[in-house]
Amino acid sequence: MDTATTTRTATTWLVSARDEEGLRAAAAAIASAQTVDPRALAALPRLPHRAAVTAVGPDAARAAMADVAADAFSPDAVRGVADTGPVGALFTGQGSQRPGMGRELAQLVPDFGDALRDVCAALDAELPRPLLPLVFSEPGSPEAEALGTTEFTQPALFAVEVALFRVFESWGLRPAALLGHSIGELSAAHVAGVFDLADAAAVIAARGRLMQSARPDGAMIAIAAPEDAVLPHLVPGVGIAAVNGPKAVVISGDAGSAAEVAAALAADGHKTTPLRVGRAFHSSHMDPVLDEFHAVVSSVELHEPRIPVVSNVTGRVANDLTDPAYWVSHLRSAVRFADGVRTMTNDGVRTFVEFGPDPTLSALGRTCAPDAVFVHTLRRRTPEHATVLGAAAALWVRGSELDWSRILD
Repeated sequence: MDTATTTRTATTWLVSARDEEGLRAAAAAIASAQTVDPRALAALPRLPHRAAVTAVGPDAARAAMADVAADAFSPDAVRGVADTGPVGALFTGQGSQRPGMGRELAQLVPDFGDALRDVCAALDAELPRPLLPLVFSEPGSPEAEALGTTEFTQPALFAVEVALFRVFESWGLRPAALLGHSIGELSAAHVAGVFDLADAAAVIAARGRLMQSARPDGAMIAIAAPEDAVLPHLVPGVGIAAVNGPKAVVISGDAGSAAEVAAALAADGHKTTPLRVGRAFHSSHMDPVLDEFHAVVSSVELHEPRIPVVSNVTGRVANDLTDPAYWVSHLRSAVRFADGVRTMTNDGVRTFVEFGPDPTLSALGRTCAPDAVFVHTLRRRTPEHATVLGAAAALWVRGSELDWSRILD
């Protein structure tokens, strides 16, 4: 079933005041009003204590606003105090893709649909088949099966992530820094200005194709353990592919050897989970494609980023994104996501917004920065328009001065 035809447009009601008592009083007045104009609410002066409700229909919005007035929990309401620090943007990695991602949103938010079609058109010039039918595919269809292959998964994630970012950028979001996870770092680099769209499409398509071409007998296994506990168990042919949190490591490499490493760690009491992947990414299995990938990246124009990008390779702000060798190392090296989150929080970031079809990085990020707030823009099995508006609301209550005249248009 096409969710875009069964989901009604959501709306957001905003309220703000100088203090909490005033916020509850203002919320009570809105909840009891006979009619409410969301645009009129958004045009009122923006005071530091804030709340926002996002719902489908005025009755649901009024009920959520009444919960704000009563200082009660509502799943449709968010609250916060403005000026809580800079915002960091996250871009999701492979594994978060899903058939139909962005389909509903493209119908209900034309700017997203336009941006998504533009990115897909650029990628189509580099891919063997059109991308958008795969992105909008139905579960279980041949298109959905194709979406699950690395050759198309990586371009599809790039397209959705960039289109989401462009919408929030048009609404006024200005993140202080960007952090992606593997393929997500290329989304970050593009929106930061390192690659223009045509060059990004060439690099993304080549990356997905080359990684898909790697030997199919590899394995990746998630280990619930600190990196220091995993390192002594590594053997030739197996390395660390990602450090995603204080106790979240992924190993990658030869399937038999990786299973032995995982068994040893399981015997030490650490939970292990094989990942559903057909290749051993970020391992020596990628070595045969590195030279060709270097040639592709060397053929495009690279620019200094306009927004700081935190590197997966080092976990620090990148200073060599214009060197093709960096992107080769990025494909081969471990993804140091946890270090990247710590770098951003050390620089004052307390709010993260994740651009991607499912909030996998938000879940990981909370283990790295438990005092930070993580906002997701899409989530599987959740109405997309309401989720995006809820993300805008969550950013607004924490101080992002978004253009609600555009958001509510």
